[in-house]
Amino acid sequence: MIDIGLKDGIKLNQSVIHKEGLVGYISNVSDNTSNVTTILDPRTSVSVTISTINEPAVLKGNLELKSNNNLKLEYIPIDAEISIGDMLYSSGLGSMFPSSLPVGKVTKVVNNKNDSDRYAIAEPCVNIRSISEVSVILE
Repeated sequence: MIDIGLKDGIKLNQSVIHKEGLVGYISNVSDNTSNVTTILDPRTSVSVTISTINEPAVLKGNLELKSNNNLKLEYIPIDAEISIGDMLYSSGLGSMFPSSLPVGKVTKVVNNKNDSDRYAIAEPCVNIRSISEVSVILE
């Protein structure tokens, strides 16, 4: 929860950021406060671009990974070369989040027998559990 709301120009679905990157979005707003749903939430997904190859993918919150402060990168193009350390930036697709915000970094790549099932684990750029200040992108 943050201490700004409708009186401050806050609206539903506005992006919430930290100086290190994307935190989440406004999911509930009252006159003086707002709730932020973070990118760690299993109901959240962010369309991202993989920095080293400029390929799209989807970064999702995952219940099993949430406790370790990790996210799951899915829908990686079959021919994409993805590596540990690749940065993930918001793509701007879907109009929820603006483009080019740092979102995460790949920490593990999991290649299954079926290439279409491969995925990666990523850590958010922001340590969401320890931040005390955020900004809201007003539209």
